[in-house]
Amino acid sequence: MRLSLASTAYMDLPLGEAVSRVKELGLECIDLAVDSSSRMLQLEDLLDPARRAEVQRVLAKAGLGISAISNHADGQLLLGPLHEVTDGIYRGTPAEKRAYAIRRMQDCARAADAMGVRLVAGFIGCPDYARWFRWPGQEDGWAPQFAQCAEVMGAVLPVYREYGVRFAHELHPKQLVYETESAARSLEVLGEFAEWGFNVDTGNLALAGVDAVDFIRQFADRIWHVHAKDAEILRPVTRRHFLAHNRYYSQAERNFRFRIPGWGQLDWRRILTELHLAGYTGDIAVENEDSTIGRWEGSRLALDFIRPLLLHTPRQERWW
Repeated sequence: MRLSLASTAYMDLPLGEAVSRVKELGLECIDLAVDSSSRMLQLEDLLDPARRAEVQRVLAKAGLGISAISNHADGQLLLGPLHEVTDGIYRGTPAEKRAYAIRRMQDCARAADAMGVRLVAGFIGCPDYARWFRWPGQEDGWAPQFAQCAEVMGAVLPVYREYGVRFAHELHPKQLVYETESAARSLEVLGEFAEWGFNVDTGNLALAGVDAVDFIRQFADRIWHVHAKDAEILRPVTRRHFLAHNRYYSQAERNFRFRIPGWGQLDWRRILTELHLAGYTGDIAVENEDSTIGRWEGSRLALDFIRPLLLHTPRQERWW
């Protein structure tokens, strides 16, 4: 396992500054964020030969490998929502938004292959979040949305197969696939594609009420990437809200909050041991979405916490 830093920490910086920051933290690899909102890179920078060569030069000079190509914002439009709330990603009709997302996520596979990277991480979206609790007269409001998932991803994943690139969907409560049952359902509808797997974000799983250890154990052979993020539920619950959807990241005193690894309530020795037992050899990308601490101090403290816990040697037969 290599240690890296999720691109949320630096995708708003120019590439050179992002690379410098990652190197200062003592890391060997970097996530390349190519979301349409990313300042560090645009997808076209990796598709154009001359611009791609410059990116490769910058990374080579810094001695950095690439952990993954990531595109979360554009991927959200694969399934949606496809109305005005996503106009900040791309403005158009629902059909135009979806066509844009399919094209962009297909191009991510081409860009990854051109860079010699075998992994793209991102979102696939969700048509209608309100269906998580069934409406009167419906047997199951969530399940029918998987028909759209099969259709849309059926246009995306063949390109990943063509280029030998995997797609790691990040589980998140704003996604169709966000916890154990929906992950299992996605394998039923997309199981023909060995390229489909998961980016396990431990904090997102905690927000969905899922034990990361149990998830890793159940889906060991489909985990392509890991975001190390902690979570904390303040006790007693004294505020007037729990999830505080309207202040999701900014309010430090909300009852549920993301923390840097080691500052929340997740058991990191159990999580990392389970990944080791699962044979996971990918990268562990620390993600700092902790509203109680600064961007770079939090990233440094999180990396310092996780680094000595990583397991590097294979299991051995009993020697005692």
